[in-house]
Amino acid sequence: VSLDREGAWVDIGSKSEGIVPTNEMQTVSPRHPLQIGDKVSVLIIQEEREDGRPALSLDRARRQKGWRELDEHLASGELLEVEVTSANRGGLVAVYEGVQGFIPSSQVAGHRDADSDESDWLAQRKDQVLKVKVIELNRQRRRLIFSERQALREQREKERERVMADLKEGEIKHGRVTGIHNFGVFVDLGGMEGLVP
Repeated sequence: VSLDREGAWVDIGSKSEGIVPTNEMQTVSPRHPLQIGDKVSVLIIQEEREDGRPALSLDRARRQKGWRELDEHLASGELLEVEVTSANRGGLVAVYEGVQGFIPSSQVAGHRDADSDESDWLAQRKDQVLKVKVIELNRQRRRLIFSERQALREQREKERERVMADLKEGEIKHGRVTGIHNFGVFVDLGGMEGLVP
């Protein structure tokens, strides 16, 4: 209902509005700041502060929701989108709904140039939104591992199945030449390569 230096005041249907202190809304993206009138999920962290108003947390509510959804994604194998927040020697740090996870460099998709440094290559991924698959999750140990490589492999396989289902013998298709060799030409048909001998 209002925003000030203390934080965000939220109407939760109690006798008085609750406050989300600024240190409990760190997961709010600068690209999408809170606006008056926004509907949000909050966790009550204190029923009554000294001023008689409840203390609330956006971050903790978001993380609880995030862990639940991550459990569902792990069980279903469904892909999800994460935002890369930083890179280090071992890979990329990425966030999903306030929960921080890790993409080991062996699970990062794409190829770096032979003359480029791996840490520079990883650092260029900062602030990107990536499609990933949850491959390991342990909430008690706060361990969450993603794979962009597996997500890309699954996307390609689905695309390949879609293209194969659409192919009919004798039909003319348009594609893009991806390789020329002495034995023929490889053509991408939009998700799958074929060979023209």
